[in-house]
Amino acid sequence: MLCAIFEEEYTKVHSFISVKQIWDNLTATYECISQVKRNKLSLLTRRYKLFCMEEGKDIQCKFICFQTILNELRSLVGT
Repeated sequence: MLCAIFEEEYTKVHSFISVKQIWDNLTATYECISQVKRNKLSLLTRRYKLFCMEEGKDIQCKFICFQTILNELRSLVGT
């Protein structure tokens, strides 16, 4: 199993004795990453839905903020 994982994961699990320990550790790691992605996606979706032009604000500045939200959403969905 150790031959099938990337070096970054290997450094986290190389000291474990059993394949089950390795599997449990990697599963927990990637479940946390997945949960973080879901939370961030939820937050960005909310920011997208609540986005509005505020009176007295520069349209260029608001456009940049809107583009930032869209780019972050695209990067999460694309990965």
